[in-house]
Amino acid sequence: MEKIPSEVHGIVDYLGIGMLLALPRLLRWPRNISNIMTGVALGTAVAGMLTRYELGVFKVIPFKAHLAMDAAKGAAFLAAPLLLDEDDPNVTTALFGLGVFELAMVGLTNPEPYQDDWANRLTAPMGERVRSGIGQAQELVRSR
Repeated sequence: MEKIPSEVHGIVDYLGIGMLLALPRLLRWPRNISNIMTGVALGTAVAGMLTRYELGVFKVIPFKAHLAMDAAKGAAFLAAPLLLDEDDPNVTTALFGLGVFELAMVGLTNPEPYQDDWANRLTAPMGERVRSGIGQAQELVRSR
């Protein structure tokens, strides 16, 4: 069976951010659950932007570390109903489902990013662009 490419994993991550923000509000879950899911969504956004994969912006965190964080997030979702003492069966079922989904995504994703993808052909990592711009500015100053 072929693994999910890192590019698809990134798309699912970014779509998941919207779902994590909307779900507790649309279903009118308790405020504490809503706040926790907002924090998880923001953490997912930051992790995605910092990951060295096709959809990363700053490309700092190795993709395997990103997957490890996703696994921890999945385990936290599985444990959340027990830790939060939540009585609503809809909330506990949804948190359990999110945890199972997260762990499944980790297990099914190819841990090796950058499989000759469009992102590598079109953009350089942010750090390289910044260094290049600084170098060009230094050359301009020296030439005057």
